[in-house]
Amino acid sequence: MSYEGAEASVALLLRRRRPDYQPPFSVLDYKAEVGRRQGTETFAEATVKLQAGRDVMHTVAEGNGPVAALDAALRKAITPLFPAIEHIRLADYKVRILDSLGGTEAVTRVLIDFTDRHGAWSTVGASPNIIEASLQAVLDGIEWGLLRTGAAPVELDPDDALVRSVRGRPSEPPPPRGEGATAERGASS
Repeated sequence: MSYEGAEASVALLLRRRRPDYQPPFSVLDYKAEVGRRQGTETFAEATVKLQAGRDVMHTVAEGNGPVAALDAALRKAITPLFPAIEHIRLADYKVRILDSLGGTEAVTRVLIDFTDRHGAWSTVGASPNIIEASLQAVLDGIEWGLLRTGAAPVELDPDDALVRSVRGRPSEPPPPRGEGATAERGASS
Protein backbone atom coordinates (compact mmCIF):
# COMPACT_ATOMS: atom_id res chain seq x y z
CA MET A 1 0.00 0.00 0.00
CA SER A 2 1.23 3.49 -0.82
CA TYR A 3 1.25 5.86 2.15
CA GLU A 4 2.02 8.91 0.02
CA GLY A 5 0.01 11.84 1.33
CA ALA A 6 -1.24 9.90 4.37
CA GLU A 7 1.05 11.04 7.19
CA ALA A 8 -1.37 10.00 9.94
CA SER A 9 -1.54 6.39 8.70
CA VAL A 10 2.28 6.29 8.60
CA ALA A 11 2.52 7.64 12.16
CA LEU A 12 -0.04 5.07 13.35
CA LEU A 13 1.79 2.25 11.55
CA LEU A 14 4.94 3.15 13.48
CA ARG A 15 3.10 3.47 16.81
CA ARG A 16 1.37 0.11 16.32
CA ARG A 17 4.76 -1.58 15.99
CA ARG A 18 5.70 -0.53 19.50
CA PRO A 19 4.98 -3.34 21.99
CA ASP A 20 3.47 -0.93 24.54
CA TYR A 21 1.01 0.75 22.14
CA GLN A 22 -2.66 0.40 23.09
CA PRO A 23 -5.13 1.85 20.60
CA PRO A 24 -7.98 3.89 22.09
CA PHE A 25 -10.50 1.43 20.60
CA SER A 26 -10.69 -1.57 18.28
CA VAL A 27 -13.46 -2.72 15.97
CA LEU A 28 -14.61 -6.23 16.79
CA ASP A 29 -17.26 -6.59 14.07
CA TYR A 30 -18.89 -4.46 11.42
CA LYS A 31 -21.47 -4.76 8.69
CA ALA A 32 -22.51 -2.27 6.02
CA GLU A 33 -25.63 -2.75 3.98
CA VAL A 34 -27.01 -0.84 1.03
CA GLY A 35 -30.36 -1.56 -0.53
CA ARG A 36 -33.61 -0.34 -1.86
CA ARG A 37 -36.94 -1.24 -0.42
CA GLN A 38 -39.90 -1.42 -2.78
CA GLY A 39 -41.24 2.03 -3.50
CA THR A 40 -38.61 3.88 -1.47
CA GLU A 41 -35.24 5.48 -1.96
CA THR A 42 -31.92 3.71 -1.56
CA PHE A 43 -30.80 3.23 2.05
CA ALA A 44 -27.47 2.54 3.75
CA GLU A 45 -27.15 1.10 7.24
CA ALA A 46 -24.12 0.00 9.25
CA THR A 47 -23.65 -1.99 12.43
CA VAL A 48 -20.43 -1.63 14.42
CA LYS A 49 -19.26 -3.45 17.53
CA LEU A 50 -16.13 -2.02 19.13
CA GLN A 51 -14.15 -2.30 22.31
CA ALA A 52 -12.52 0.53 24.24
CA GLY A 53 -10.84 -0.70 27.39
CA ARG A 54 -13.37 -2.97 29.09
CA ASP A 55 -16.36 -1.34 27.38
CA VAL A 56 -17.98 -3.01 24.39
CA MET A 57 -20.25 -0.79 22.33
CA HIS A 58 -22.66 -2.11 19.68
CA THR A 59 -24.38 0.47 17.46
CA VAL A 60 -26.40 0.83 14.29
CA ALA A 61 -26.62 3.97 12.17
CA GLU A 62 -27.78 5.12 8.77
CA GLY A 63 -26.06 7.32 6.21
CA ASN A 64 -26.39 8.47 2.65
CA GLY A 65 -24.02 5.65 1.67
CA PRO A 66 -22.18 2.76 3.33
CA VAL A 67 -19.13 4.82 4.34
CA ALA A 68 -21.28 7.54 5.89
CA ALA A 69 -23.30 4.86 7.72
CA LEU A 70 -20.10 3.23 9.07
CA ASP A 71 -18.74 6.61 10.14
CA ALA A 72 -22.02 7.44 11.89
CA ALA A 73 -22.11 4.07 13.70
CA LEU A 74 -18.47 4.46 14.80
CA ARG A 75 -19.10 7.95 16.10
CA LYS A 76 -22.25 6.83 17.91
CA ALA A 77 -20.24 4.14 19.71
CA ILE A 78 -17.14 6.23 20.42
CA THR A 79 -18.69 9.58 21.41
CA PRO A 80 -19.74 8.55 24.96
CA LEU A 81 -16.13 7.52 25.68
CA PHE A 82 -14.30 10.15 23.64
CA PRO A 83 -16.40 13.33 23.30
CA ALA A 84 -13.50 14.94 21.39
CA ILE A 85 -14.57 12.92 18.33
CA GLU A 86 -17.33 15.49 17.78
CA HIS A 87 -14.67 17.92 16.51
CA ILE A 88 -13.14 15.47 14.00
CA ARG A 89 -14.53 16.04 10.51
CA LEU A 90 -14.05 14.22 7.24
CA ALA A 91 -12.99 16.98 4.82
CA ASP A 92 -12.26 15.08 1.61
CA TYR A 93 -12.62 11.51 0.32
CA LYS A 94 -10.68 10.27 -2.73
CA VAL A 95 -10.73 6.84 -4.35
CA ARG A 96 -8.20 5.56 -6.84
CA ILE A 97 -7.97 2.22 -8.62
CA LEU A 98 -4.48 0.77 -8.17
CA ASP A 99 -4.77 -1.97 -10.81
CA SER A 100 -6.77 -0.82 -13.82
CA LEU A 101 -6.71 -4.33 -15.31
CA GLY A 102 -8.66 -5.69 -12.34
CA GLY A 103 -11.92 -3.99 -13.29
CA THR A 104 -14.46 -4.10 -10.48
CA GLU A 105 -12.17 -6.48 -8.55
CA ALA A 106 -9.23 -4.07 -8.60
CA VAL A 107 -7.53 -2.95 -5.42
CA THR A 108 -8.75 0.51 -4.47
CA ARG A 109 -6.85 3.11 -2.51
CA VAL A 110 -8.93 5.44 -0.35
CA LEU A 111 -7.34 8.66 0.85
CA ILE A 112 -9.29 10.70 3.41
CA ASP A 113 -8.49 14.17 4.71
CA PHE A 114 -9.68 15.04 8.23
CA THR A 115 -9.79 18.28 10.19
CA ASP A 116 -10.46 19.38 13.75
CA ARG A 117 -9.99 22.61 15.71
CA HIS A 118 -6.22 22.05 15.78
CA GLY A 119 -5.36 21.20 12.17
CA ALA A 120 -5.63 18.65 9.38
CA TRP A 121 -4.31 15.16 8.63
CA SER A 122 -4.71 12.43 6.01
CA THR A 123 -5.13 8.66 6.16
CA VAL A 124 -5.20 5.82 3.67
CA GLY A 125 -6.77 2.40 3.25
CA ALA A 126 -6.35 -0.14 0.45
CA SER A 127 -8.30 -3.27 -0.37
CA PRO A 128 -10.10 -4.99 -3.26
CA ASN A 129 -13.21 -4.15 -1.20
CA ILE A 130 -13.87 -0.40 -1.32
CA ILE A 131 -15.84 -0.52 1.94
CA GLU A 132 -12.92 -2.20 3.74
CA ALA A 133 -10.45 0.32 2.28
CA SER A 134 -12.72 3.17 3.35
CA LEU A 135 -13.15 1.77 6.85
CA GLN A 136 -9.37 1.42 7.26
CA ALA A 137 -8.91 5.08 6.37
CA VAL A 138 -11.82 6.23 8.57
CA LEU A 139 -10.55 4.24 11.56
CA ASP A 140 -7.03 5.63 11.15
CA GLY A 141 -8.45 9.15 10.89
CA ILE A 142 -10.49 8.86 14.07
CA GLU A 143 -7.71 7.11 16.00
CA TRP A 144 -5.12 9.71 14.95
CA GLY A 145 -7.50 12.57 15.71
CA LEU A 146 -8.01 11.27 19.24
CA LEU A 147 -4.30 10.58 19.81
CA ARG A 148 -3.04 13.91 18.51
CA THR A 149 -5.21 15.84 20.95
CA GLY A 150 -4.43 13.55 23.87
CA ALA A 151 -8.10 12.65 24.29
CA ALA A 152 -8.58 10.20 27.14
CA PRO A 153 -11.70 8.10 27.59
CA VAL A 154 -14.26 9.42 30.03
CA GLU A 155 -15.76 7.24 32.74
CA LEU A 156 -19.13 5.98 31.56
CA ASP A 157 -22.21 6.29 33.73
CA PRO A 158 -24.00 2.91 33.40
CA ASP A 159 -27.32 4.63 34.17
CA ASP A 160 -27.01 7.05 31.24
CA ALA A 161 -29.64 6.25 28.57
CA LEU A 162 -27.20 6.75 25.66
CA VAL A 163 -24.64 4.46 27.27
CA ARG A 164 -27.28 1.78 27.87
CA SER A 165 -28.43 2.06 24.25
CA VAL A 166 -24.99 1.41 22.74
CA ARG A 167 -23.25 -0.68 25.35
CA GLY A 168 -23.05 -4.37 24.63
CA ARG A 169 -22.75 -7.08 27.17
CA PRO A 170 -19.29 -7.60 28.63
CA SER A 171 -17.40 -9.98 26.43
CA GLU A 172 -14.15 -11.76 26.20
CA PRO A 173 -11.28 -9.55 25.09
CA PRO A 174 -10.80 -9.38 21.34
CA PRO A 175 -8.41 -11.94 19.85
CA PRO A 176 -4.79 -10.83 19.40
CA ARG A 177 -4.20 -8.94 16.15
CA GLY A 178 -1.10 -8.77 14.03
CA GLU A 179 2.42 -10.00 14.54
CA GLY A 180 3.79 -9.87 18.03
CA ALA A 181 0.36 -9.89 19.65
CA THR A 182 -0.08 -12.16 22.61
CA ALA A 183 -3.09 -13.45 24.45
CA GLU A 184 -1.77 -11.67 27.53
CA ARG A 185 -1.78 -8.31 25.76
CA GLY A 186 -5.32 -8.91 24.44
CA ALA A 187 -6.50 -9.78 27.95
CA SER A 188 -5.20 -6.53 29.39
CA SER A 189 -6.96 -4.22 26.92
